Amino acid sequence: MATVNPRKLLAWFIAAGLTAVMFGGVAVVAGRVSAAARFVTWPVVGFTALAALTAVVGVWFGRFRPALLAAGLLFSLPLSYVLSAAPMFGIAFVLVCLGGLAITTGEGAAGVATGVGALMVLLVVLQGPAVECRDSGVSANSGPWWIESSESSSSRSTSLGPGGAVGGTTQVGDREYEYRCEGDRLTRFRGVG
Repeated sequence: MATVNPRKLLAWFIAAGLTAVMFGGVAVVAGRVSAAARFVTWPVVGFTALAALTAVVGVWFGRFRPALLAAGLLFSLPLSYVLSAAPMFGIAFVLVCLGGLAITTGEGAAGVATGVGALMVLLVVLQGPAVECRDSGVSANSGPWWIESSESSSSRSTSLGPGGAVGGTTQVGDREYEYRCEGDRLTRFRGVG
């Protein structure tokens, strides 16, 4: 009877777990496509799926050399930080290259692919909406990191009378949007002009 190597079994479970988490993240992003003020489109979902696939390819090709995989993961942190300032198509190109390196060389490159892919998925999943309504007020920002923005942004809000309704405008990218909140619900979000 063949014996099972516990180290290989653990590596397999970690790789399978990361696979499930990555594609769960893609499902979360896909569920936000029609959500107001999120700016999630199908190309953003496709980008998230590419990042998840890169992470999965990296972990599967590097799973049997955990020390080199971990070393690559450390290098992926500063690389992901720098990449998040690049245009989305540039990041997608880097993800494809990292996935190819992980397949051809494995080990350290696989760790970089895993880390960068997983962190890009995390950045998309954690990105909040451009306007968030709360009972205590409104939080408005310049939108998601994947929308190119001008150097200046503005936001203003005003109370619309009784009932706790608040309205205002915010700039996302080079476009201004009008919003209306009633309590903790965003009831209107549309482009102005």
